[in-house]
Amino acid sequence: MPTLDRLGNYYVTHALCECDVIEDSEASPAWSMGPGSCEDHGPVEQGGREFLISTYSNLYNDANKEVQCGKDTLWAWCYGAPCVVDDEDPSKALCNCPLVQSAANLLVSACSDSGYCGQIWSAAVPPGDCFANCRYYEWMTGKGYPTNPPANLCSTGEPLCACPKPPMSGS
Repeated sequence: MPTLDRLGNYYVTHALCECDVIEDSEASPAWSMGPGSCEDHGPVEQGGREFLISTYSNLYNDANKEVQCGKDTLWAWCYGAPCVVDDEDPSKALCNCPLVQSAANLLVSACSDSGYCGQIWSAAVPPGDCFANCRYYEWMTGKGYPTNPPANLCSTGEPLCACPKPPMSGS
């Protein structure tokens, strides 16, 4: 959405991002975490459209890697962003994500493309990315649910961060 600065120039403050909609089912649980209560994340019908809030999960960590981008990176903060489910493809949603300029971690499918940091992607600040990855992994494994650990970094092949050993289920 364009906004006017103090000189009357337009600038963009949000990106329209396409995100995956993962349906929860007994056969294929779709666990995620986000701001607010779990009830706040669920789909809401309004005016014939389905709306939801963008959340986080480690679902794609097994097949993807993390790229660390510098402090001048322009990225989309989709965590907690409002989304509308695509009527034509309900496996996708369009999310209105605020733009941020800072260091960022991106989850990418291939490490060979060094141009990722010059494009706008949904990302996270590095400390928040590590915290979310570890907290999610710890909670899921502590409850006995299958999940992926933090993704490996493209630069080193090592995990994004070392998470504390999760407690045993039921303790």
